[in-house]
Amino acid sequence: MSVGEPAAPKKTNAQRLMEYGLIAAISVWAAVVALMAYHLDESPWRWAFIALSAGGFATIGGVFWIRKYVDNLTKTPQMEKRS
Repeated sequence: MSVGEPAAPKKTNAQRLMEYGLIAAISVWAAVVALMAYHLDESPWRWAFIALSAGGFATIGGVFWIRKYVDNLTKTPQMEKRS
């Protein structure tokens, strides 16, 4: 931050929950499914659960990629000059 630039507003816990609540929910779900897959010894469903868990973690990566993409689209030319 340079001299004369306004300070960024601090985020409240509610704002952080809105931004990362979906990520937290998907990661907990994927972890639970991975644990279920771990405990399904010799079951034909084991690989399906592993695939579901991997899909959940891939979804998290997709959410972060989309968020970054949208943030880059909404930058104004003035914001790019500051960076």
